[in-house]
Amino acid sequence: MAVEPQSRPAMPVGETVAGALAALAVGAYFATEPVRVAVYAGIEGLISPEWTVTGLLAAPVLLLALVAPLLLARAGGWWLAAAGLTALAVVDLVPALTGESDQLPRSTAMILVAVSGGGLAVGGTLLALAQLGRRSRQVVAVAFAAGVVLQPATPLADPGRSADTAVDLVAWVALLLVAGAALLTGGGTFTVPGPPVRRGVVPLVVAVAAAAAAVRWWLVERSSPRLPDERDVLAAHPPDRPYQIGLAVLAAMVLVGYAWYAWRATGARWALAAYVLGPATLYVFGGRPDRASALLLPLVLAVVAVAVVVTRYAERALPWDAVALLLLGGAYALVAEVSFGREDATTAGHLLVLAFALGWVAAFLRAAGRPDPAPEPPAGLLTLGVAALLLGCQLVLPVLLGAGEDQPGVRTWGVPALAAGAALVVVLLFAVDLSTRDRRRTPPTDPAPVAADPADPASVTGGPAEPAAGERATGPA
Repeated sequence: MAVEPQSRPAMPVGETVAGALAALAVGAYFATEPVRVAVYAGIEGLISPEWTVTGLLAAPVLLLALVAPLLLARAGGWWLAAAGLTALAVVDLVPALTGESDQLPRSTAMILVAVSGGGLAVGGTLLALAQLGRRSRQVVAVAFAAGVVLQPATPLADPGRSADTAVDLVAWVALLLVAGAALLTGGGTFTVPGPPVRRGVVPLVVAVAAAAAAVRWWLVERSSPRLPDERDVLAAHPPDRPYQIGLAVLAAMVLVGYAWYAWRATGARWALAAYVLGPATLYVFGGRPDRASALLLPLVLAVVAVAVVVTRYAERALPWDAVALLLLGGAYALVAEVSFGREDATTAGHLLVLAFALGWVAAFLRAAGRPDPAPEPPAGLLTLGVAALLLGCQLVLPVLLGAGEDQPGVRTWGVPALAAGAALVVVLLFAVDLSTRDRRRTPPTDPAPVAADPADPASVTGGPAEPAAGERATGPA
């Protein structure tokens, strides 16, 4: 009986378009606010002799809210993202309703609520993305990745707040689009019973974030009596710098090691690339309006298109994330050399934005495009990579920027050296991944068939030979 070929599952167009628009807005918001929270947490100890409560708790709260949706997967990713953005919108409305001129809330509790709302919005979006079918997931993943890298190429590079209302316009737009996606898709819950998401990412990220905050607080408290009242981020060599280096290396080993344990080469490549991309966000999302130009936006769109094509059709040709890391290292060295020389860094900044866009989009799409037979949805994998990027901001930036004027080579060549080493590891993981796939695709070899003997009926029919007429079959009694 002939077997009919199975048709490809139809992609729900309306739900996919709504999810893509919502993911695009959340990605732009992620690059506008949460990344800056992580960057500030990394450099605060270099520019201030004392920790503030907000500076100490903002980064751990952000990471805790980012991984929280993994524990609430049944609630639906879009509903969780909408709840986070609603909390953020309420906090942003307080200055407008009270008539304060300050654009940011002054209360520490309100700032932490806003930070947790942003983390919940990003984590919920990643969860909703992972709960989609593979074809819809690829479209929404492209939208989220593009939203992140398009931010520095648009006027949103200067925080998109209205001077009259003090409301974050990016968050409001994201809230409206996420609410629409939640209503169309039913919140983003599983339409059919599926395997649960991997929740081991939650204690891992929380432990690393808590350890990072505790160690950094101890270092600043230990060295604060020897610090002047005000410090320049490029001034003297900070004390206890070996502890910062050890913490950054240990965090990278823990994140990449768990990613290898849970998702093998795919997870390790994603976590390592995201961790190395973290320090570059200081320049990529630096909030400088001169970065946005009429030429940068089409260039970023072209790079996103190239990353989509090579990830989709030429994934086995080259490790594109390693290529992007090498380009990122060269662009970062150029930006650091020009910036620290107090010269115009617009052109160098554009190159860094393009290199970051290629690396981020290629790595994110590869992690999001895992095949459907995977043991679980890629929610944990995507969340781990985003958390690795935020931790890279917090832990690697103090090592690079705290080198001091007596070690300018560390500031200039620290990230390029880190990117080159990470690219080498990614190439090795790429080779391991290829060999593993080839072994899975190679069918088992059957033993060589025995030539049939025409004189032996058994060899032709495959059954026992019938006894000839007049012969009696012999056998055990």
